[in-house]
Amino acid sequence: MNAEHFGRPGVNKGEQAAFTQARVVALAECCTHAVFAAEAGTCSQSEAVLADRLIERLAAGCC
Repeated sequence: MNAEHFGRPGVNKGEQAAFTQARVVALAECCTHAVFAAEAGTCSQSEAVLADRLIERLAAGCC
């Protein structure tokens, strides 16, 4: 089920990796390093695509 959704990256010899991989982008506070928002996607999605989903979670004046 996870392999169907997230996928497995390719490895040498044209095979697939042994384990499913997901890509995660998170927003964290600077002082506490507490993660307050995150997006998970397939291993083929770029960080930029996942980061675009997080922009709306930032409040005005929080940065």
